[in-house]
Amino acid sequence: MGGNFYTNVSYLNDVYKKEYEYWQEKMAGTVEKSCFFDGNKDAQGPESRMESIDYSLPGDYANRLVKISNHSDARLHVLLLAYTAILLMKHTGQTDIVLGTSIYRQQAEEEFINTILPIRITVTNEMSLVEVISQVKQIVSEAIEHQNYPIELILKNGNQDLDFLDVSVILENIQDPQYLARASSNLVLVFDRKLEELSARIHYNASLYHKEMVEVLMEHLLVLLENSINNPKAPLKELTILTKRDWEILTQINETAADFPEKATIPSLFEECVRTYPNHTAVVFEKEQLSYEQLNQKANQLAHYLRERGVTTESIVALLMPPSLEMLIGILAIGKAGGAYLPIDPDLPAHRMEYMLKDSQAAHILTQTSQELVSHFSGEVMFVDDNKLLLYPDTNLEPVHDPNHLAYIIYTSGTTGNPKGVMVEHRNVVRLFFHENNRFDFTCHDTWVLFHSFGFDFSVWEIFGALLHGGKLVVLPHLQKRDYRQLVQRLREEKVTIWNQTPSSFYQFIEEELKTPDKGLCLRYVIFGGEALLPAKLAAWYDKYPETKLINMYGITETTVHTTYKEVTSQQIQENKKLIGVPFSTVQLYVCNRQGETVPIGVVGEMWIGGEGVARGYLNKPELTKERFQLRQIGDRMERLYCSGDLGRYLPNGEVEYIGRRDKQVKIRGFRIELDEVRSHLLTMEAIQEAVVMAREIEEDTKILCAYVVMKEKKEDRFDPVEIRQYLQTRVADYMIPSFILQLESIPLTINGKVDNTQLRQMEFKQSGKHEFVQPNTDMEKKIAEVWSKVLRTDPIGIHSTIFDLGGTSFDVIKISKELTEQLGQEISVVTLFTYPTVSMLAKVLEAEVTVQKLQVDARLDSIEEGKRTRLQKLRLLKK
Repeated sequence: MGGNFYTNVSYLNDVYKKEYEYWQEKMAGTVEKSCFFDGNKDAQGPESRMESIDYSLPGDYANRLVKISNHSDARLHVLLLAYTAILLMKHTGQTDIVLGTSIYRQQAEEEFINTILPIRITVTNEMSLVEVISQVKQIVSEAIEHQNYPIELILKNGNQDLDFLDVSVILENIQDPQYLARASSNLVLVFDRKLEELSARIHYNASLYHKEMVEVLMEHLLVLLENSINNPKAPLKELTILTKRDWEILTQINETAADFPEKATIPSLFEECVRTYPNHTAVVFEKEQLSYEQLNQKANQLAHYLRERGVTTESIVALLMPPSLEMLIGILAIGKAGGAYLPIDPDLPAHRMEYMLKDSQAAHILTQTSQELVSHFSGEVMFVDDNKLLLYPDTNLEPVHDPNHLAYIIYTSGTTGNPKGVMVEHRNVVRLFFHENNRFDFTCHDTWVLFHSFGFDFSVWEIFGALLHGGKLVVLPHLQKRDYRQLVQRLREEKVTIWNQTPSSFYQFIEEELKTPDKGLCLRYVIFGGEALLPAKLAAWYDKYPETKLINMYGITETTVHTTYKEVTSQQIQENKKLIGVPFSTVQLYVCNRQGETVPIGVVGEMWIGGEGVARGYLNKPELTKERFQLRQIGDRMERLYCSGDLGRYLPNGEVEYIGRRDKQVKIRGFRIELDEVRSHLLTMEAIQEAVVMAREIEEDTKILCAYVVMKEKKEDRFDPVEIRQYLQTRVADYMIPSFILQLESIPLTINGKVDNTQLRQMEFKQSGKHEFVQPNTDMEKKIAEVWSKVLRTDPIGIHSTIFDLGGTSFDVIKISKELTEQLGQEISVVTLFTYPTVSMLAKVLEAEVTVQKLQVDARLDSIEEGKRTRLQKLRLLKK
């Protein structure tokens, strides 16, 4: 009898029809895999490597369980299933639990139609142990009654695979472990009763679970038993699985309260620096610089003007400027006037700028006279370089704001296709730098670099880290940030001591800096943020600069830049663990399940952030603010916590290990990107019927964006990745444009109807389509095409083709990287080739870098000529 016999109901006899209908109803709807390592449900790890641990329950617990079951093995089996389901709920917060078990031992030695049963249990915190046991008893009884229907078809009817039963439980007295062989469970609890003793053999997939994790799991079961056996009617929310050691570590690690200047604001702290260090250099941009006194005076003049134009507390002023002295003057002036600055990078697409202005309801734009303005803005436009500002007083203004007023609004990626504005107050920023137990020793002698866009919250750390400590801030123009050779030289010339970087950027910086054997840098700190750090990549740097402190800081815009602190040591570099350290002073970090309950040490959960860094919420989005910023009971007090969406776990030493994202948000080169936002913009393109966007790893911890699209007209000549990229450039920031856009006939799905991410990840990077063949035109395009032709042995090369379109492999990418680096005399990394995959895209980036270098060379030549003229004039004077 084949599978079609069972699936075609018209051929089933009454018994099988009854069983078919039962399982159809039982497995209806979306059923999520239940596993203890939450966040790993879709993991496609290495092959299963099963190992075992033997465990005996302490006599008093075993005795009590056996007595409750009245020495009935069937009842004991129900108890064990119920406790495992509750334990899963406590670990993950999942309320719809599915466990695997087997049919009871059969007398006849024959091959049965079915030996495995899925037990689907509903467990909520409002239920009691008694209620869960009663429910499980009924479910097990019904499952055994309908046990003859094939397990493969049971799961297929529920759109699931066999490996869906991740956790299985059996009692060896009445069940045979061999019956579970086809279940492919990653964790199998095999219990055995001898009189009133209860032992267990735990089989676990060592590729997914560490031995220590499994041992701790049994500790949690004991705590649950201890708290529930004598209190079976109490709601489950009153029963914890945390051990005494868990409580001690979690309490101690979150004792981070620290005094900070609670009445201070950003302007008041800056003005204090002006009084203390009036002649210190505050800001440097290209050949211009301002002292603290000069910067303060210019900011005051602009602030008086802004105040006159109606800017006051809670006023939102959009700041539309490239990196410059004027940009910093604008930020300080808006704060002094009492308003909050809304940074808008001029490189953003007009569509995104217009949305931010409309959503924020900003009544003012502050910009430069040379800047192209956003269309459809009905508010007032003001210019930071207006000569009439010189007529305004340069004295400090009377403050009108307090620490609870808005300091800035930064827009971050959103799942709806539009960004959302995070509202940050002065006190959030003040406590970031000034508090008891500060681990940093920033001084007025430090030199910082404004490397990041002021629309990225890392810039808040860079700007105010320098200007609120009396230090010097070096502002880099956009193009200079791409040339790592120039960056290394600039950091040496300026004697930079504080260098803030996203890991992916710093890896490239390391490659360039290590080419110079001497120790030319003066860095005291390198501070990482924005994305996960791969410590092993810091080994060569650490060997050269062991005295430089390497600090890894996990953070979120909604919790004001930084949340945790971790000094990276040689040990972490060797172990290559993604540790993000301990909560920053004034911040609390809790790891919770989906019910918001704190999970034990070692258990993966979602990170919830509390403390003084938590922002006010999302601008003009009260429902989203309510959803993500919640009041939660922590111990004996209520705290306002931000739900980060990031997964992590506490280690026994109190440090946090970063695991990844729960949702479809990724970080690429430090930028936070909602995959659904990119997808939603793709779907607004008339020719696209369906789209999926995902991040693909090209090197360890190095990701690129890939888009998979289904066209409405599925002819190949209707697909043009160049046209799609050009469309996206009008709607999203450059870092959100996929490096590869691949056409599919249809989106591949798993058996349960979800997007098959595994199949997508295995697809080759190959872009075809109707884009016409365009020969290389510029010198740079010709040089790149020549190298591609040499390595790939293909001719001719079009400027819109990718390496993979031309039959290349990942190995060819490495060879092309080395060849281009040698031919052009500038570092062209593998990451760069993936990020700018066509000849045209790569040429534009490299041409921009060459332009920067030429401008800098010209500037140096001008300086030399000026020097020669000066010396000649001096000689003439001497002769006279």
